[in-house]
Amino acid sequence: MNNRLLAMKLNEYLIKYKDEYDRNAYEFIKNNFFSYVNSNKDIDIIAQVQQAIGALPEENNRYQKFFEYLHAMYDLNGNILEIGSGYYPALSEIIDHYQTSTGKGTISAYDDKLVTKKCGNIKLYKRVFTSNISLQPYSLVTGIYTCDATVRIIESANRQNKDFSILTCGCTHFSEQMLMYIPVTLEYWQNYLYEKAKSNLDDSRTINIDYLGGIETPIISSRKKSK
Repeated sequence: MNNRLLAMKLNEYLIKYKDEYDRNAYEFIKNNFFSYVNSNKDIDIIAQVQQAIGALPEENNRYQKFFEYLHAMYDLNGNILEIGSGYYPALSEIIDHYQTSTGKGTISAYDDKLVTKKCGNIKLYKRVFTSNISLQPYSLVTGIYTCDATVRIIESANRQNKDFSILTCGCTHFSEQMLMYIPVTLEYWQNYLYEKAKSNLDDSRTINIDYLGGIETPIISSRKKSK
């Protein structure tokens, strides 16, 4: 897609969603879109817009890569919940397209920053995911770069005996209390998540750590053991 067409599609997108973005996010996209796109720097708020307007290169498309991973690991014809979908539910949109092609399943997206009020068949929830939300309607809980919601997702999924798969972010989200006693490193954070995932895990489940090509941060997943 040439820059002229890209600029036109970006402008259409910004006009459509201007009133739904907070001012800082809107100005960031408007003023920095091309500098990030042309430098191939990986930043979620920009990548979501690229995905929405059909301009995210295949080699940089973490949403498509993660979808393909999920498709290989899980049955995506069930009821799926994406947590922390971001301003634009890029992963949910891809899952929705797949489910539409099979005629099976549902996809729901949670994020308090959602700008879309209608996106295919996705059930949109503009709210923060909290630990008291029931996961019972869902066969799989997932998310990309779920940041400070990651621990809540793992704990809730384990407590409610649900499959989960999270493409973790490249930052740390320790509580203020923990910061007084631990080294603040990405390696320690990833180990902490792994230990969290193993704790209170049903005996019928396994924990997997996997990586996608071109993405440095790991995927942490839980699913039923093969019989």
